[in-house]
Amino acid sequence: MVRARRVTLLAVVLAAVAAGSPREAKAWGFAGHRIVCEIAWNELTARVKSNVRELLATDPDHPQFNETCLWPDLVRDDPRYADDKPRHYLDVHIERGAHGDIDLARDCREHCVTEGIEHYARALIAGGEPNRGSLRALAFLSHFVGDIHQPLHVGFDRDGGGNRIDIRPAVASKRSISLHEYWDTTLVEQIPGSWRDVAARLGARIGDEERAMAGTQLDPLAWARETHRIATEIAYELPEDGVVTNAYGDARRRVVEDQLTRAGVRLGALINQLLESDATAQLFMTGLAAREHNPLMGDDAPTPGPKPGP
Repeated sequence: MVRARRVTLLAVVLAAVAAGSPREAKAWGFAGHRIVCEIAWNELTARVKSNVRELLATDPDHPQFNETCLWPDLVRDDPRYADDKPRHYLDVHIERGAHGDIDLARDCREHCVTEGIEHYARALIAGGEPNRGSLRALAFLSHFVGDIHQPLHVGFDRDGGGNRIDIRPAVASKRSISLHEYWDTTLVEQIPGSWRDVAARLGARIGDEERAMAGTQLDPLAWARETHRIATEIAYELPEDGVVTNAYGDARRRVVEDQLTRAGVRLGALINQLLESDATAQLFMTGLAAREHNPLMGDDAPTPGPKPGP
């Protein structure tokens, strides 16, 4: 994560986004991930914020938490992180015309976003490589929690999560784009205001009840199932002519706002539980071991390692 490499990778990613390559689409785009992580940052307790600041201090290229959340997309095609590339999504393998639930034995035989969240939650609390390793775990964990709330990152394998479905904006001058790109970036960019303004506005909507619920429902598989339902019931419901109108986009933009808010408050609750204390971290891992999860993960909940900070 040195400065020269960061600049090079950033240029590559921005060029890919400008070219509109559907295979290079990043969940929520940079703005969406910044929004999620800014909301999460404002949900952290004072102790956990102090812990995260100490981790951030180990890498001067990523001084802000919301910047760290972008890093996993910058190294997505780096062979050193090959195992992490499929952890950005979960493709549901169902025959064309059929609908159904996620089956981890079928849909996550190796790596996927639910397994990625579990993997980096364990890595964050297990000690091991000090500081820099923990920062990497925090970056991937935070990014994947954002990804799992983008409906087409829990879409169908048969269409590549909407990458192989083209739509056309109603404005004649606009080029055709993939359905995946539409949800990744177009709808986020249509939300009025800067990403900081959006994060502040969405964060202000979070009430005590929603905050309490987020802290007791830290289940990546449940999140994936919820997101997949949104994909099947809303994201894949398209006009017959494939032309998306402003009214169509307005309704789906409200869904995007809800998903960004859910991702942010849940990420904040998850980081709080993992980094507040050894006892709270163990609560999460004990609950994880009791739930359905990817068979690769095993059932051993690691002993939390020492936390940075007082």
